[in-house]
Amino acid sequence: MADTPDLLGVQALLDKYRALLALRTEPALAVEVPKAELRAVAQRFPGALRELDRRPLSELHGRLAVLHAVLDGAAPCPSWVSVQLEYHGFMRAALRLRPVLRRCSGPLLEGLRQYRPQLGEPAAAALHAEWLARIAYPEGGRLNSVAYAFVGERYSLTPVQVEHLVFF
Repeated sequence: MADTPDLLGVQALLDKYRALLALRTEPALAVEVPKAELRAVAQRFPGALRELDRRPLSELHGRLAVLHAVLDGAAPCPSWVSVQLEYHGFMRAALRLRPVLRRCSGPLLEGLRQYRPQLGEPAAAALHAEWLARIAYPEGGRLNSVAYAFVGERYSLTPVQVEHLVFF
């Protein structure tokens, strides 16, 4: 199983849930949400807009409260936190890597030469040739299924379990 997230990761998710709540509840945003705000959330947390559409407002508040408790040291870090961070990190990396990998004329591993993982993204060593092929050309055309499988492998979960921890 993967490591427990550090406080920076927990803080990042706290920022995500604050942004999602603002998008859902601020009166000025109720009329029209600026595309720049949506794009910023989606770039930092790929898939978050799907969560915004699916997760009830009460659960957004609940997750925010849990993250505050974790940061305050009043509660242990629940498993969904690590799974979500891993999912978002993988998706950020995959979205950056996919166009590079599709342009590779040689082995896909050459596409990793320029890869510099950002905070929360998988190390290059974790992205072996099979994962790179799945990122470049995901079955069914959807990176989500690749992310669910990648995170599931790290946490001994099925892809369906990962999807539920991230979005439901």
